[in-house]
Amino acid sequence: MVFGPGQLFFINMSEMTVFGYVGDKKLISKPQTTEIIEQPREGTESYMLKLDSFNGDLSTRRKCVQQRCQYRPDERIGILGCATTVTAYDKSPFSMGSSILME
Repeated sequence: MVFGPGQLFFINMSEMTVFGYVGDKKLISKPQTTEIIEQPREGTESYMLKLDSFNGDLSTRRKCVQQRCQYRPDERIGILGCATTVTAYDKSPFSMGSSILME
């Protein structure tokens, strides 16, 4: 899949649906899919990445990530999400990989 400067390429490698907001853009990513997110905000300021996941129905909803990210319209960013083992400390069976700068 081709994506350009200022876009984010989200890869959901899990068996869970991931949903939430990337800046002011809504994301709903079904299991084993990819999504391209157009400019998460205007300008070059930071934006919120706030994503949850669920498996089957919303009663299994878990928080994935909530953090601020710096937006640069000249960069291409890949975000990788995959399933993990649930531990007593981390109730979410989903983890977000690091953002990858694509040149």
